[in-house]
Amino acid sequence: MMIVSFIKKNAKTIFYVITWGILIYAILLRGNKIDDLYKNDLKDIETSIKGIEKYQKKLDSNIGNFNSQILEVESEINGIQGQKTVIREVYYEKINNVNNYNDKQLDSFFSERYNYSPYTY
Repeated sequence: MMIVSFIKKNAKTIFYVITWGILIYAILLRGNKIDDLYKNDLKDIETSIKGIEKYQKKLDSNIGNFNSQILEVESEINGIQGQKTVIREVYYEKINNVNNYNDKQLDSFFSERYNYSPYTY
């Protein structure tokens, strides 16, 4: 009976002591485990970031290679376009001159153009 009356008289104080005890335990002893979990998570994140940075460098080098290949192809295209312009001018002159050819010259022109000789058997 004596214990029951003691608990009834000091219920508030016992409640506060238990509550403060749980809080102190949670803050001091459980905090270390949480810190360790956070540290492990941070290490995992750091390794992931390092892996992403390596992959990004690899992508950057690939982009550089592709850009150099694009420049090479563009220069080839420009060269071909220049050749195309020259060929177009040459054939434009020849086409305009065809109007002035007689039959023999016209036959000679096409024979030369298509490597064809009507007189070979």
